[in-house]
Amino acid sequence: MKNWIKPFLGPLLIAMGILLVGLSPYIRLRFDLSEEKKFTIAASSIELIRQQDAPIRIKVFLGGNKLPAGFKRMEKALNELLLDLKSNSSQGIEIEKIDVYEEYPDESARQKIIFQLDSLGIPPTNVVNNEDGKQVQQLVFPGVLIEKGDAQIGVLLLKGNKLSSPQEMLNQSVEGMEYEIVQAIQSLTDGPRKKIGFFLDHSHVPAVRQLDLIA
Repeated sequence: MKNWIKPFLGPLLIAMGILLVGLSPYIRLRFDLSEEKKFTIAASSIELIRQQDAPIRIKVFLGGNKLPAGFKRMEKALNELLLDLKSNSSQGIEIEKIDVYEEYPDESARQKIIFQLDSLGIPPTNVVNNEDGKQVQQLVFPGVLIEKGDAQIGVLLLKGNKLSSPQEMLNQSVEGMEYEIVQAIQSLTDGPRKKIGFFLDHSHVPAVRQLDLIA
């Protein structure tokens, strides 16, 4: 290397490092080291997202600080998937995260939103969480509401073989997450389901699924 270049090499490398750090929040690089490529969205999913003719809004109901560890991993995988879809969208995807317990501290208001989610195909799941050494039951909402124009569709993400263990069911749900969301977007694209008003029949209790998953 020529001697006149050496004095500039150090400052140049430092400047490049600072530039990369500054741009890191805006650049999403996702490396897939698995043979099955579970963390890379399919080309068909990217094509569908790029062909959209209107913005999409996705409301995420899976979240909160008190999620059991298994659901936290599911939440992380969901966030990464949605960001990947958003980065490939031609019309834009708005992601809104809703913590039902935080957004609706009033019991009556919270029950109304629970009934609405159940009507949209997102029933709550009852899980057991550890808080200060005590086992506490809580409702988790493993689903998203996808909206496009005046149409919407609920997507339940907790799927899998009911005979499987809770951890296996969560793993199966994560693996099938992209399919469920992309199919819902395809459904809205082919034949939008219009938003409807809700008649809240409080004599009807949403079917709460029990998942014996202890964090």
